[in-house]
Amino acid sequence: MRIGIVVILAPVLLGFQITVCAEVRDNRIGINVGSPAVDYSPDKIFADAMRSHRSWERIDGTTPGVEPPLDANFWPTTDARCLVWHGLNTGNNNGTYRLSFTGTADVSPFLAVASIANKKYDAATNKTTADLVITDKENPVLFLNFTNTSGGVKNIKLMRPLTPGSAQSYPDDRVFTDQYLNDLTPFKCIRYVDWGVIQASGDSLWSDRTKWSDARQAPPIPAGKDYPTGRGPAWESVIMMANTSGKDAWICLPHMATDDYIRNLAKLFRDGNEYTKPLRPDLNLYIEYSNEIWNFGFPFAVQTTWARLQALAVGYPLNFDGEPDNGGFARYKAMRTVQISMIFREVFGDAQMMTRIRPVLCWQKGWIDVINKTISFIDRFYNKRDSRSNWKDPHPVNYYIYGGSSSGYWYTDSGKGLTADNIWTNGTWDASKFYDACANELAWAKAYGLVYMAYEGDNHPAYNGDETIVKQIHWDPRMKESTLEHLKVWNRLDGDLFNFLVLHNYGLTDWGVLNVVEPQKSPQWQAIQEFNAAKPVAVDIGTTVPFSRPGGSFDTWSYEARQANGTGAIKLASDGLGYATSYLFNSARDTSCKILVQYRAEGSAELDVEYDGNKIGTFKQTVLSTTPGMAIECKGNKAHSIRLVARNGAVNIVSIEVQGNGPYTTNVFANTNRQVSPQLQISPNRAASVLTVSLSTPDRWDCFIVDTKGKLVEKKSEVRGSQHFDVAKYPKGIYLVTARTATTTMVQKFVK
Repeated sequence: MRIGIVVILAPVLLGFQITVCAEVRDNRIGINVGSPAVDYSPDKIFADAMRSHRSWERIDGTTPGVEPPLDANFWPTTDARCLVWHGLNTGNNNGTYRLSFTGTADVSPFLAVASIANKKYDAATNKTTADLVITDKENPVLFLNFTNTSGGVKNIKLMRPLTPGSAQSYPDDRVFTDQYLNDLTPFKCIRYVDWGVIQASGDSLWSDRTKWSDARQAPPIPAGKDYPTGRGPAWESVIMMANTSGKDAWICLPHMATDDYIRNLAKLFRDGNEYTKPLRPDLNLYIEYSNEIWNFGFPFAVQTTWARLQALAVGYPLNFDGEPDNGGFARYKAMRTVQISMIFREVFGDAQMMTRIRPVLCWQKGWIDVINKTISFIDRFYNKRDSRSNWKDPHPVNYYIYGGSSSGYWYTDSGKGLTADNIWTNGTWDASKFYDACANELAWAKAYGLVYMAYEGDNHPAYNGDETIVKQIHWDPRMKESTLEHLKVWNRLDGDLFNFLVLHNYGLTDWGVLNVVEPQKSPQWQAIQEFNAAKPVAVDIGTTVPFSRPGGSFDTWSYEARQANGTGAIKLASDGLGYATSYLFNSARDTSCKILVQYRAEGSAELDVEYDGNKIGTFKQTVLSTTPGMAIECKGNKAHSIRLVARNGAVNIVSIEVQGNGPYTTNVFANTNRQVSPQLQISPNRAASVLTVSLSTPDRWDCFIVDTKGKLVEKKSEVRGSQHFDVAKYPKGIYLVTARTATTTMVQKFVK
């Protein structure tokens, strides 16, 4: 059982305690994968080669190269020739393929050293079967001619040999090849941006999508539609791969997808359909809106430009504060991500959001302006940090977003003078510089209580003369240690899921982690497996508790980079993007801590104090004051963040202090004339499966526990002190704990 606590409602407080229970930390490596619908891909993902066939053409001698008439599922209704694959230069396409189809036809291979054997027709089922035997290893092209048909053929399958040269083929019900599934073994998540051909996708309506019942998984482009990079396979294939491989799924949604499209997609993952079961309940689902909506190079520019134009057209809420250009693509992407998150919450329910269902907000590495505008828009409008927001149901950023993700690439500074021997310490190929490059993004994620991830990463050429060297040394044995050093840095930063760019090597530059020719000699493949088997390196980002830091020693503030060694105070103004600042810290072990902030509010301004994205207190003092101690539970070997937010004016932050090695109870001001609200504390005892509820008041009080439907689960009336609830008997889900006195009602949430 895992119990986590999130504050969802509290009055203006001098401080109160929350307990956060995090997942056990481990090493999480994922992989981006290519499209299974590409006929020339060396991955050979589909066991049925016809799933990725390229095109059909007439063979009646009158219109060569012209597509024949096709039915609704893109099968030919006349004699036709099919291009099964072209340019598949793997040198291992030989073996026995099991061919089957509905209807009758004479079948002959074309431009291939192959033959048809054991052909049979079953009149009862109207099904033809045969063996296609390819004897030549060097067989990069295969056409199949279907002649003497009676109205064409359909439901064609061409099941690959179990292994190259094998006389036995995969059974008809097999979807993916064993070799590809084996290659996925070291990874815990698969990112499907290229699998689904999401870049520049033309999908908008749910009816636009590729169907699993389509003859090919890269079907022809419909008339009047624009798919600059082609079409990808059916979403069913993503669920099938996740369920078969046992890997979490990271999906990217088409930039033009309507709410109805997204809702139907969420239901498909939840319920499945006639072709696929639902996503396995033990698998997580990461959800990203499109890909790299900030990149103006092709094909990314298609979605980036579209989002920018949409921002101008949409107007509100993107322009709620008069932001020029309505915030452009940054705010549009943020808004759409929130909307997608709410749709998935509607479909999957509260209990699965931010646990199993994980919306992700990605950003360009080092582009702090865009990071700030994207994530602060969500905070200022959807969390109503800005008084100009009229959002009716405000929540913190981590209610809508699970993770913040940058890229995890390491680059060289210059191609001049680089060699295969000195590249290892040039630029962020030096792991210590990689640490600094990632730390800023980590700080932004943690400031809002988000998990820090890399949507893709690897050793990256800077395209200034070093790409030849990068290609040359990608399979160098030294790459193993270099990759391990960078992954250990990822540990030190409390980085979570790190997705490598691509599984197999192909293209201009070698980026694959697995060498197809000599997989056992792939250094990054070796590094990933060694990293998976090792205990995570200790987190050391931020200041270790106990500590005291000047206000100007921040990790995020507006466009500024980290100033962990800064001095002096810092001024926050609620009317600008510099309205908040945050401070990273860590602890070597699980401990109780206490946060104190020295500050001065100007006029009617107030100061919100947040811990890991959740508000723990609101304060207002126009003279130099120190907040009362706000007790927190600090998880060891994790990065944590304290975020300070100015409301309704300006606040000067002088210093911040975190005392460790508690337990601590909440302190109050010495000024006894200031009223103190009761402090609600709920603490899960995981060993005993007991929930302890305490209220810091001498008065009698009532305690109610209800489920998300409002049904009363348990109640204790007229009590004092701490109350204990046996939550082992509760079903898994979200529960609200309400403590009520004669003058105060307080609510917190816990998740079993």
